[in-house]
Amino acid sequence: MQHSSTQNVIVIGAGLSGLAAAHELAQRGIPVTVLEAGDRVAEPWRARHPQLRLNIHRHFVRLPGHQVPDRDGAFLRRDTVVDYLESCAADLKVPVRFGVRVTGVERAGAIWRLTTDDQTYEAGQIIFATGRDRVPHMPVWKGREHFKGDLIHAADLGDVARLSTKRVLVIGAGNSGGDVLNHLAQSDPAEVFISVRHGPAIVPTRVFGFPLHRAASLFAALPVTALDPAFRLMQWLFFGNLARYGLTSHPDGGGTRLLRDGVAFAMDDGFVAAVRAGRFKVAGDIAEFRPDTVVFEDGRTFRPDTVICATGYRTGLEPLLGHLSVLNDCGVPLHPDGAVDPGNKGLWFTGYRPVFQGYFHAAAASARRIADGILAQG
Repeated sequence: MQHSSTQNVIVIGAGLSGLAAAHELAQRGIPVTVLEAGDRVAEPWRARHPQLRLNIHRHFVRLPGHQVPDRDGAFLRRDTVVDYLESCAADLKVPVRFGVRVTGVERAGAIWRLTTDDQTYEAGQIIFATGRDRVPHMPVWKGREHFKGDLIHAADLGDVARLSTKRVLVIGAGNSGGDVLNHLAQSDPAEVFISVRHGPAIVPTRVFGFPLHRAASLFAALPVTALDPAFRLMQWLFFGNLARYGLTSHPDGGGTRLLRDGVAFAMDDGFVAAVRAGRFKVAGDIAEFRPDTVVFEDGRTFRPDTVICATGYRTGLEPLLGHLSVLNDCGVPLHPDGAVDPGNKGLWFTGYRPVFQGYFHAAAASARRIADGILAQG
């Protein structure tokens, strides 16, 4: 069956950004269909480790038309996020087609043609909402294929209780690495090494009991030239000189890296104390893997039972959109978060640029921007 209409909108992805966009379109009476490759909403959230809590304050989690549960306090648990997204999808008054994987995107005159694994869709507007963190990224280190221990991405962490009494190497100490390390700090691993290329920008989860992320809108209102030194000062005041423990600072500030590169801050909830106490040791970048050993650039070695790669994610958009020149060298859209692309009318993106308030807040804002933009086009 072929669907064709220059008036219809297709949203690709039923995650938080896709649900927000579909809701705003429906509110304006714009016909919309959502295509989701998974069999249900929130599949990536379900795969995250059970101890996960958002590092986004609940004040910034609200999607359009839905109140946020308050049973978890300031930071929602993983299962609460799953329940919340399920509720948003259940209340959505538009068709959501699950198990539909988009395999091709082409412009056909005034419409966009989407090929999927079972049929073809046509629409005047398409919105990509598959997320910046869709594909876990793991670098190819020398000798990696010969390593005989467990080598996993942070996305597949699972229950950290299984790492009790194990020797663990965490590669990367940014946002996802900090989350892994916070949980390890509350567990009982035999030994933990942290491999870092550049030290992360670290902020405390709470400042004298106040959830720091609650002030995210204030941070967003300040110029980066003021934010970077402010965050450096905060890190020094709360954690001291971390360079003496091997956690050096990136030459660019945390605000700059977030807004320019999408690299989020590491939120400390115990891992810095573990570093300062000597429970966690910091080493440099990886030089190579051997069957039972990891060699660092500084010459040190470690024999881990488990290696956790907190090495980021990719969008995975290149196979679909690489021919349209709408992505940068990292596969991130050049016109993210509802920005108009004058060279590709009717093609929109949401959920690909982090902001201080977090992805939920960004999803709501870009959903309104896209819906208003489509409505204005008539």
